[in-house]
Amino acid sequence: MISSFQTDQIRFRIWMVLFLFIATFTFSCRNKKIYEEPKSFIQKGVLDLRNWDPSGEPKIGLNGEWNFYWNEWIGDPNSLTQFLNDPEKVPLLKPIPKAWQYLEWKDGQNYPTDGYAVYRLKIYLPEEMMNLGLYIPNINSAFELYLDGEKVAGLGKIEREISKIEFDYKYSYVYFENKSKELDLVLFIENYNNVSAGIWDAPRLGTASAIEKIHRENISLDFFLFGALLIMSFFHLSQYFLLKDIYSPLYFGIFCFLGALRVLSINERLLAEFLNFYIVLRIEYSTVFLGILFYIFFVNSLFPKEFNPKIFFGIKIFFFLGSFLALFSPFVVYNWFTYYSLYFLLIPPVYSFYVSIKAIRKKREGAKIFLAGNLVFILAMVLDVLVALDIIIFPYIASIGMLSFVISQALILAQRYTKSFKNLQFASKQLLEKHRSQLRKNKELIALKNSLEAKVLERTQDLEKTNLLIEEELLKSEKLLQNILPRQIAKELKEKGSTSPVLYERVSVLFTDFKGFTKISESMTPTELTKELDACFSQFDNICDRYNLEKLKTIGDSYMCAGGIPKKNNTNPIDIVMAALEIQAFMNQMKDIKEMLGLPYWQLRLGIHTGPLIAGVIGEKKFAYDVWGDTVNLASRMESSGEIEKVNISGITYELIKDFFDCEYRGKIKAKNKGEIDMYYVKNLKDDLVVHNEKLESSGMDKNRVLTPNSKFWKMYAEYW
Repeated sequence: MISSFQTDQIRFRIWMVLFLFIATFTFSCRNKKIYEEPKSFIQKGVLDLRNWDPSGEPKIGLNGEWNFYWNEWIGDPNSLTQFLNDPEKVPLLKPIPKAWQYLEWKDGQNYPTDGYAVYRLKIYLPEEMMNLGLYIPNINSAFELYLDGEKVAGLGKIEREISKIEFDYKYSYVYFENKSKELDLVLFIENYNNVSAGIWDAPRLGTASAIEKIHRENISLDFFLFGALLIMSFFHLSQYFLLKDIYSPLYFGIFCFLGALRVLSINERLLAEFLNFYIVLRIEYSTVFLGILFYIFFVNSLFPKEFNPKIFFGIKIFFFLGSFLALFSPFVVYNWFTYYSLYFLLIPPVYSFYVSIKAIRKKREGAKIFLAGNLVFILAMVLDVLVALDIIIFPYIASIGMLSFVISQALILAQRYTKSFKNLQFASKQLLEKHRSQLRKNKELIALKNSLEAKVLERTQDLEKTNLLIEEELLKSEKLLQNILPRQIAKELKEKGSTSPVLYERVSVLFTDFKGFTKISESMTPTELTKELDACFSQFDNICDRYNLEKLKTIGDSYMCAGGIPKKNNTNPIDIVMAALEIQAFMNQMKDIKEMLGLPYWQLRLGIHTGPLIAGVIGEKKFAYDVWGDTVNLASRMESSGEIEKVNISGITYELIKDFFDCEYRGKIKAKNKGEIDMYYVKNLKDDLVVHNEKLESSGMDKNRVLTPNSKFWKMYAEYW
């Protein structure tokens, strides 16, 4: 008789033999493309697009026979010019996409992995002028891309000395206009670190909109996968911290987090925008080993009785080693280790498949759901391994497979929690029945107890209702008080019953007033007028909140706010000018919209002055937080002396903000009852303090946009604070 354990051992050996057979088969067909490549339009290094119709086929894969030059150095301007103008350079014709170590060189040998090569393609473009785009995907070696002799993209810094080669990732999306009818495309690739060199995936040429669509779709997919995995991670990690005795949510949450991190380090490599490229590569490689490590921890936590302890120990040692090498060893070491251990990455998923079969036989909870999700994950990993080994051409889909696996495993955990909850309910019901049985034996005592409990409950409920009403009224009073007064003043008023006015040495006051308000309002109903004012003043309120300003009052169509009260600060002149620019930008946007709709619109005068004043609450009825002093009057004069769509400031305010903003001196302007006062118009932030957006600036779309401060601005701002 064969025992159940022996049967399981036999089946496990069968699965391992099947796995080794698959691995042997894939190695044997190493240079055979399983996935059919797209139709090639390139013949003998030439792509003829003179009859190309972009409306029917907006993008074209640049796969086919490219001109290939081995060990031709064009890493500096002189060598590039000499190369492009040398008619004696005789190219070879080599297919793209394909790593060059799989291309035949001489004497039946292939090209070595280490070295450098030039890929060149002549493209004949249509007569019609159009905006084009070029997408260069998935080249992990250092490279430079030239169009008609001009460098337009690259990865890293190419040097003749290996020790000087540097890596710095840049997006390989290039946009240009076909001003000439011929395009000379040159790719110079240098490889001394990666186990696979050359072009793994065919570049794509197409209309700028088609290439931009590829870019947007890739980024959208990355963000979708990242968000889904991150939400799963936080959800299950929070479950672990609530139920610390159950480890499966912990392992599963870490697995999801590593998957989310890996999504940002592959494909579009979104992390490369913030981190060094070498760090991104370490994240890419380490998340593979760490992810599988926590994956196997998770499976073991689900089906511990079906897991062989020796196999579990061996998998842990191997993937701990892989994680350590990916995080701390030189690039060459972990790159080669990962490449030659790709097939071993399939062992944990395949073994978990075997474990799930055992769990199904033993009718373990969630085993069928686990098997279904795991099959998709295994298939995705197998395809990614074959792509990484250059056996097939196919997109990397491990992240999608992981998401499918994550969803299925989330169902398992939810199923277990549901069962635990039902067991708890059942146990509670049994306990209740026992309790009722005991109570029946003491009916008189129970009746008395129930009567007392009913009275206590009734009084408790009445008290709770009263407390709830009191709390609701307190919340309403609190909210109303905070809407009327600043938080600090409201707190003082509640604690002391009164507040004392305070003298502030530096406060910036802003006044606004709508031009043509009376005339336009005559053509509006009261409801329309109120709605329009509410929309404008609500936006002003939001802007004031963002810049730590205190709204003081509105009088008709006038709006007043101040910075530096009730909490003192030195940055209030800068804050209030930034708010003023944003208010005017908002009003200009409203003007543009209403002009397009043929509707009347309001235009805004805005004035600012900085100086000392007194602020506080006076009176006992209908109190309000207000300010007094000549600074308020001068700020009002700044508004009435200004012009529409401009920010008018006094000379005193100018002296405080001139290091941050470009201003236009108006001269000494006569202000009512104040004589002549120096006044300035604020244009915008200084150019060297702004984060520039070339697309918006070149298109003119930023005319009503408040410029974004850069790090230099915030450093100077911190010194003012």
